[in-house]
Amino acid sequence: MELLRKFLAEQTKSGDSSEVPYKNIERIKKLIKKGAMDSEAHWSNVFELIHSAYQTEGVERPMPSMKAAWEQYEDILLFAVQQLQKATEKGVRDDGWKLLSQKLEDQISGSSGNFRQKFGI
Repeated sequence: MELLRKFLAEQTKSGDSSEVPYKNIERIKKLIKKGAMDSEAHWSNVFELIHSAYQTEGVERPMPSMKAAWEQYEDILLFAVQQLQKATEKGVRDDGWKLLSQKLEDQISGSSGNFRQKFGI
């Protein structure tokens, strides 16, 4: 019962129960850094790397309504892009991760024509 009280007190302090604990965020960042530098891992985009790290750490990916966790996710996204860019600059990987994957492109464009033509890319 005391443990529950402590937990609820912590949640009240932070104001948002969706916040991922610091230790988990640090482990996710470590996994992202390691994954970005892994020459055998072929990430088609930054989200694959992030989602793999969240899954490995056993942390649920947030929804935008989860304010604190979503802000952490946005920070993680920036961190992952930076790590993949560093790996690209060091020659560990090519810059294919920067391009839209065909599957994502197809989902975005749907049946209404070519995505690249539609948005002038």
